[in-house]
Amino acid sequence: MSGEARLACPRCGYDQAGAVGAWRESCPVEGRCSECGLEFLWRDVFVPPRLVGFVEHAVGRWQWVMWGVRTFAGVWLPRRFWGRVKLELPLRVGRAAV
Repeated sequence: MSGEARLACPRCGYDQAGAVGAWRESCPVEGRCSECGLEFLWRDVFVPPRLVGFVEHAVGRWQWVMWGVRTFAGVWLPRRFWGRVKLELPLRVGRAAV
């Protein structure tokens, strides 16, 4: 797949190009990674997800500050906070540590 974005499992990064290549008539809405077993929506493979409101996924300095405050405030309501976190979201350790 030269020149194109890599189609990878949102959790483990396993290449999903073979599954996409097997589509003949139409594409399914949901898929399953043969490597880690994660069930995902194909839209998350073609356009990686971004969690709106979490500091790790902020773009730009102003958004980073605002979402940092929002993320910190969300920690005080752990059930709601962890309910928004999904397995298919990319982990950004460096940004989270800051």
